[in-house]
Amino acid sequence: MTTHELGKTAARALESDVVARFSTQLDRRFSALYAGQPQIPEALSATALGGQDKALADYIVARRGRYCLVEFKANEAAFRSEARKELRVALCKILAGQMNPLRWARSAHFIGWGTKTSKSLPGIGTAEIESIAFANYPGTICPLFGIPVQALAKRIDADKFIEMFLESKLLGSSAAKFEKYLALLFTLAGSCSADELKAIEGSVYVYIPKENLRPAELCSVRFRGLEQLFLLTLGRELPAQAVQKEDPELERDRSLGHRGMRF
Repeated sequence: MTTHELGKTAARALESDVVARFSTQLDRRFSALYAGQPQIPEALSATALGGQDKALADYIVARRGRYCLVEFKANEAAFRSEARKELRVALCKILAGQMNPLRWARSAHFIGWGTKTSKSLPGIGTAEIESIAFANYPGTICPLFGIPVQALAKRIDADKFIEMFLESKLLGSSAAKFEKYLALLFTLAGSCSADELKAIEGSVYVYIPKENLRPAELCSVRFRGLEQLFLLTLGRELPAQAVQKEDPELERDRSLGHRGMRF
């Protein structure tokens, strides 16, 4: 194996570690919200996209009619690798010139990466503490290509990202906007968006609350196609019709970042 191949392998391993650590944090927070409580069934999709990541991103997060794509990197230095992706350069050019796609991207597309800080730990001494940071994708990546995009790149840590998505409901795209954004990404990739949207696969964690003597249960359910993902993650109290007809002001606030939490 050449030095270049070793470097690529190491980078992929570090990136996979960031994804695994984020997944663990998200799973724990989701489970803690419902464990032992008499809630209605809940669902959360936190799934890697595998080979679908070329057109889309590494990861989908979905819950209660809100959806995010996340591109993960081992560290901030790895951002430059996006410049080698022709599809991302083409995307940034569209986002720089068209307001609707930019709105979809602001609410739906994020980048997450590993960070390290030195900290003195009792009994251990100085150690590198690993964390994960997040920012909006277009505002962070497009300027690296020399393409101006009107999107702020405020950084938050993984705990805040998860809290804003799971609890505060300040982060994420509506189903309607998410579908439009995915269709745009597939179109840029030269795919038939309708067929590709039906072919998306991943997993959804479904929380089933305890009932009588039956204990609460967290199951992993496979979804095939965007419509099935929507059905599993919209929630009983938030049917598809409600997502399509959300208040325009709420939609605008969410896409830009509500109450000052702008991305």
